[in-house]
Amino acid sequence: MKKIDILQAPYVKEMIETTSNLYRLGWDERNG
Repeated sequence: MKKIDILQAPYVKEMIETTSNLYRLGWDERNG
């Protein structure tokens, strides 16, 4: 299995989007 295949998996994609959203929210809160 290649990394690309893993990253293209729907559940991984959703997890990455959710993590990115949480990170952005936390970053925004810390910086104003």
